[in-house]
Amino acid sequence: MQFRAICVAYLLTLPLLTLGQANSPASSEQGSATTTEIRALIATPGPAVDRYIFHKRALPPEWGKGSLADIAAAKLVKIGVRAIPYVVEELDSIEVWRRTLSAEILGRIGDKSATPEIVNRLYIEPNTNVRLAMIASLGMLADERAETLLLQTLKDPDTVIQSAAMLALGKLQTPKATEALTELIWLPK
Repeated sequence: MQFRAICVAYLLTLPLLTLGQANSPASSEQGSATTTEIRALIATPGPAVDRYIFHKRALPPEWGKGSLADIAAAKLVKIGVRAIPYVVEELDSIEVWRRTLSAEILGRIGDKSATPEIVNRLYIEPNTNVRLAMIASLGMLADERAETLLLQTLKDPDTVIQSAAMLALGKLQTPKATEALTELIWLPK
């Protein structure tokens, strides 16, 4: 419970911190690419580095570095909004690493048009790592349309999923999200 209280206290201070949205569309250069180039990047073989496995002791490499799939993912983020429909298709892949990486790419592109696609798939996604990537992506997008789902996710039986939902809700900074996070604080007398 103390860990949860610390997490929630941190989340409530997020508005005071500079989070540096280097990945948002406003601050990154939107690249241009043909449909063929986008499809070739999506077809890059993997797997990608799984940034959502917490039991590893080593930190994952910097975003966009690691495997060929990670490098292709960084290029798709630079392409931006034009890549979204092709990346969304990969959320239905049978390969877990592709679904995980696709969710992260959509969040890093930063366009809120991807929110409904992520939300719809989060309801049915069985894999914890993919769910974590989707929740993190919703946090990056900070779209209020995801608020209801994120609030429900606070009640998930998996505490790692709950923690990811807390972080995402902290980025929304809506009154409902703030109230829910405040209610989670438990301070012993």
